[in-house]
Amino acid sequence: MGLYKGELEKAQENFSVRDCYERIYKWYMSYRLDRVLKRDKIGRKIDVQDILAYRNLRHALAIFSPDIASQEDMDFIFREVIAGLMEWSYHEEDEFGIKMAAYAQFAINKK
Repeated sequence: MGLYKGELEKAQENFSVRDCYERIYKWYMSYRLDRVLKRDKIGRKIDVQDILAYRNLRHALAIFSPDIASQEDMDFIFREVIAGLMEWSYHEEDEFGIKMAAYAQFAINKK
């Protein structure tokens, strides 16, 4: 299921692509892996390979801070949030009430 009406608009017009990446980056860096393991909203088993892949991706994300991430790095993360290893957080909101998918989709649309 995609974003609801009005959710994409929460990402402000004056946000840059890097601003969106920074918000995603900060949220994922504060979200612990054990919390991911407890999430199973659709009742399916969480595959061990997916957990390991997500853990590796999160470690890689830590290296590509908003200060040094290339456009290619940011685009990769945006795609992972929308339909990849980070999709589990699609509807998760940060402290500003904006969903991770809204940041990712806004950044993609802005390009």
